[in-house]
Amino acid sequence: MSLRNISVLGGVKTTVFRYVKRLSHHQKSVGLKHFRGLVLLSCIGVLVGGCVDDDASPENQADQPLILNFKGLIGSEDFLCGKTYENIGIGKHDYRAEGLRMYVSRLRALLDNGTEVTASLSEDGVWQHDNVALLDFGADCDRGDEQALNTAVDANVLLYSTRRVTGVCFDMGIPFDRNHQRVEGALPPLDTTALFNSVQNGRTFLRLDGTANPEDKPQTFNVQLKSTGCLSEAKNRRPSVACGNPNIAQVCLDLDPQTQAIAFDIKSLLAGADVSKNKDAELGCYSAKNDSECTTIVPALGISFELIEPEEEAMSFVPQMQTVFKVVNMN
Repeated sequence: MSLRNISVLGGVKTTVFRYVKRLSHHQKSVGLKHFRGLVLLSCIGVLVGGCVDDDASPENQADQPLILNFKGLIGSEDFLCGKTYENIGIGKHDYRAEGLRMYVSRLRALLDNGTEVTASLSEDGVWQHDNVALLDFGADCDRGDEQALNTAVDANVLLYSTRRVTGVCFDMGIPFDRNHQRVEGALPPLDTTALFNSVQNGRTFLRLDGTANPEDKPQTFNVQLKSTGCLSEAKNRRPSVACGNPNIAQVCLDLDPQTQAIAFDIKSLLAGADVSKNKDAELGCYSAKNDSECTTIVPALGISFELIEPEEEAMSFVPQMQTVFKVVNMN
């Protein structure tokens, strides 16, 4: 019996015995001694037995691998760098996908007893470091099968032997204290220059590159989700307080990591956008407050977006829930 059990048992025994002793002043029969013993043992058995769970002892905990597989999708089709897809966005235009990358952090496992446990990402020196991972579904289409891809997050979670993972939560983004590091000297995956903006503004959390109607009046239409409203003395200085618009997508999904994967659906992301034109200076949605192309794209990720245009009243676009990340069965 553990010391904790003995401590609980001693306290229960003292309390119950005092109660039974007071009861004995009103009863003189010899049988009360037997009654007193039965009450004491019954109370101890019920109270102590319900307080301690042998399965919850630290020695029954162990690091368990948690591998999360991700897929890039465009509707029902797999993402393939350089491939053209039909019926995208308002107007149902053709869209050639030319790159899809994103940062993932703050991974948590949801367990079958309703609790949440923080997962630790493995250090691989390339795609994962300091609990931040870079997913790369393809961004160098000309290299074809030779380009380096990463479509899984490799983690560990400390679990009791009786517990089971039934879902996950994660951020698509980078924590503030790491997002604004200089790219020079940063360790992978935060050294990716194509996803770095400036020390002041940090990194691009999601980068989608593509061209609408590539065979007839091609129009570049990209998506770059990043923090905005980041204040510092200069572009090469880190903000001292959190950015006004962090633009970090918070995602929670029910899934069985053994048989299911997490899909990022580009068709759902672009469902409310007209990819055949750009109203603003940027070629697509770049997260700026005056970027009207973002009014449906950012909310699709579960993030509120406020549009502020010259001489116009500000308009807020508040999402009900994210519609881009989905659970699919692994083939």
